[in-house]
Amino acid sequence: MAVGPSRSFPFDAPIRPGDQGGLFGSIKVIKERRQVVFDFGTPISWVSLPPHAAKTYAAAIRAMVHANFGKLPYNARTLPLRVEAEQHTGLIVITMPETLNMLVVNPEVVLALAERMEVAIAKMTH
Repeated sequence: MAVGPSRSFPFDAPIRPGDQGGLFGSIKVIKERRQVVFDFGTPISWVSLPPHAAKTYAAAIRAMVHANFGKLPYNARTLPLRVEAEQHTGLIVITMPETLNMLVVNPEVVLALAERMEVAIAKMTH
């Protein structure tokens, strides 16, 4: 499957300016470089997920890092991405540090992202 926007809108319309609809992305681990590559296939500055999908995604990316790099120490406070529970849309929104097609990070950033997603989910569901 190709990466990039699906141009289909889960809520039948864009939820904010720049919304391209659903997104088919890929994740690749480059173990020898200690890198995780998120390929979005199109320039994006944010991505949103419903809480149930965010929970599954957080668990999957954490498991991927643990399987490839073991359990690593990390500091979620240093995450360069903003993760928020957006109450008015009911979505978890991840804002990138800038518009990008790919995000290349070390595995610790992925673990921090998973944790911050879970914190945002908890705020949304409690």
